[in-house]
Amino acid sequence: MKLKKTLAAVAAMAVAASAVSAMSLSASAVTAGATSIDFEDGDYSFVYMNTDSGADASVLSVEEYDGSMQLKVDVQDKTLVPKVWFDLKSIMDVDQYTQIYTIEFDLTIVPKNAEDYVGWAGGAIGAAGSFPDQVNPDWSQGTWDGGAYDPGEVASIHCERKFLLSSTQYTADSENPFFGLMRWAVSNGGDYYMYIDNIVFKTKGGDTLTVGVTASEEASEEEAAEGEEEAAETEAAETEAEVTEAEVVETEAEVVETAPAADYSNATGTVITDTEATSSGAWGQAITLTTVKNEGGVFDPTVLTSDKVVVVYYTADSAPELVLQSWSGGESWAKVAASDLSTDGVAVYTYDDMVAAYGSSDFESTLDAFIVGDTGSALTVSEVLLVDAAAGAVSEDEVIVEEAEEVVVTEAAAVEEVAAEPVAVATTTSTTTGNVSALAIAGVMAAAGAVAFASRKRK
Repeated sequence: MKLKKTLAAVAAMAVAASAVSAMSLSASAVTAGATSIDFEDGDYSFVYMNTDSGADASVLSVEEYDGSMQLKVDVQDKTLVPKVWFDLKSIMDVDQYTQIYTIEFDLTIVPKNAEDYVGWAGGAIGAAGSFPDQVNPDWSQGTWDGGAYDPGEVASIHCERKFLLSSTQYTADSENPFFGLMRWAVSNGGDYYMYIDNIVFKTKGGDTLTVGVTASEEASEEEAAEGEEEAAETEAAETEAEVTEAEVVETEAEVVETAPAADYSNATGTVITDTEATSSGAWGQAITLTTVKNEGGVFDPTVLTSDKVVVVYYTADSAPELVLQSWSGGESWAKVAASDLSTDGVAVYTYDDMVAAYGSSDFESTLDAFIVGDTGSALTVSEVLLVDAAAGAVSEDEVIVEEAEEVVVTEAAAVEEVAAEPVAVATTTSTTTGNVSALAIAGVMAAAGAVAFASRKRK
């Protein structure tokens, strides 16, 4: 693999922009002092739909259902995944959400027509410490399932997500922490609504946490915002520059170091299975291996260790998912997404992601089946390997340094008048895992700075 990098030097003057969050949610969405969110006040300003990556653009509202006000999710396309996201900073104070060990709520799935049925219903409760970047802590999820199989029958499910690992729990440094409900897309069953009610947060000891953002925290946020605005105005008033006969000449490019991506396309390891297997594309399973603790089982779960990754070689329009199933005390249906899809037809699943999805590292005593399934498109699996995690590292890329084109700036207009308006705040909408809100990224360009342009070229 050859990496070619070219750096063009330019002369520039720029004004620094402040990074802000584009989250347009209320700072006090729920009443302070409450111990649950029951939607009786009709407020759902702290909820938003994440419609990136083809997720469903469900319509949110609060309506009465089964004798109480509940959050209604009107799913527009049953073949897409609805992602209902909750902004924690609009729900509770930092000293509360940093103690979250369990999130619970009631979920009701209702057919839109009396002749339709819900069928099997499964999904996940995901969480991360920021949006859309999903870091501090990183994204993790726990699954839920249920169902209703008669026409017009509703599926009532009590969903619970436990944050078993400290690495998945919110911290005081979480920028805009959130959690979210997802229901897996369905090919069978009818169109449906979802109703969410009675959201409760608990500590590891089982104590119920308090929802509601306190006035003091709201005031501090307002003061911080005012301080930033005043600082911007001051900076704008003091900015005055006059450039005459400035000359910048760059004749040699600078090497930009870029870490090479992992490559498991030719990795070797222990064969889990090399028998070609397929699934039709209706969220089916191509490979199901029961564990050795079951009669006739062939998969030994003790091979899943922190220094190994599972590598699946496949053909499909969308990457497969790894499913860890238990009927003996573990997570009933833990879906693990690939952590690395940088090479076509190769999906990599890490131990940490498996533990996070399963909610436990005790695979030996509770894991009953190791499954590779499709994610809505026809899947062919040619081989599944257990590989040393370090085996995917590639050798250092060859670096070609090219001479940059000479750029000369001979004169720049003087700045005669300084605008009184505050410095404009730059925002950029991201489409990573959410759409309604996003983080803004601010870049500071120094005078006579350089801009690097990099391109990757594979052999």
